[in-house]
Amino acid sequence: MPVLPFPPCVVVSVESTNNSLAALEQRVARASSLMHRVMEERAEQERWRREMNRREREIRAQRARERMQRETREMVEANEWPQQQRAITGPGGTSLHQMVNSFHFSTFCKVNF
Repeated sequence: MPVLPFPPCVVVSVESTNNSLAALEQRVARASSLMHRVMEERAEQERWRREMNRREREIRAQRARERMQRETREMVEANEWPQQQRAITGPGGTSLHQMVNSFHFSTFCKVNF
């Protein structure tokens, strides 16, 4: 069975009981109208599909840009981390954490031997 551009249930038989020229012209006009409507619907579906594809590409590109920005920001922050650690070290190279612990234990945890 050949593939038709419109559903087979809508096809009007060419062999009709009324074979007058006016009836034939009327059937041709209906078939032409139907064909035009089907072609318009297909064109609309194609436009919609292209629009959806375009939007999906834009969304993927936006997500890729955001991911690259986030990764770049994280790399910059990771590179700044040693500099920040050096900035909060105390005298003699002790870290802030070590100084707090030392102060805490020297103040609050006195042990008498």
